[in-house]
Amino acid sequence: MSALTEQEQAEFNQAADKVRSVGVAVILQSEYAEKAIRFYEYVHFNLDQVVSVAFENTPKALCKPGCDYCCKNRTVEVTMPEALYIAEQIKKLPDDVQAEILERLGQSVARLEKQQKQEACSFLKDSKCTIYAIRPSACRKAHSQSVEACQTGQEIPQHLGALIGAEAMMVGTQQAFDALGYLAEVQELNLAVYAALSNQSLLTEWYKVFLDAQKHAQS
Repeated sequence: MSALTEQEQAEFNQAADKVRSVGVAVILQSEYAEKAIRFYEYVHFNLDQVVSVAFENTPKALCKPGCDYCCKNRTVEVTMPEALYIAEQIKKLPDDVQAEILERLGQSVARLEKQQKQEACSFLKDSKCTIYAIRPSACRKAHSQSVEACQTGQEIPQHLGALIGAEAMMVGTQQAFDALGYLAEVQELNLAVYAALSNQSLLTEWYKVFLDAQKHAQS
């Protein structure tokens, strides 16, 4: 995202602060781990709305089904709670689909651990996203206004308003989890989701960090 003007930065900060406030209020009422990470349902829905509204009076993004340029040779990052949320949704898919996703993730993780090039996202199959409905915030923000730029590897022209709005949602959400003592550090998508799917106790352990932080704050 290009450098913002003073006014744009102020609007960005205001939007992020609003998301943070809402997030803190909602997440704080979560009685269990699954409900805490479910805040990302709200985030994903509203992020889509922000991007959609930004394009109402401007030329639309040229992305369409089968367009997978941004799904290759790129690093996608998620927060830990977002990875946990995505993993929990994947667990609701048919067993054979889960098994295939876990296998592809394992292959990607093995390449990453060997510092080998990650050519395509683990969730990309036949040029389509296999988890499109629960895709990460970073993917929801991504768009292009030039197919040629995508094809040739040039700098991709994007809608600044959509980027600012989406980024504010993402930053505010991470700040909300951080403010409550959750581990919300940013991680590589494949590594984070694979860990969440492979370690059945990871969600419980993650939530315990929050509970411990709350007890410490109240003592």
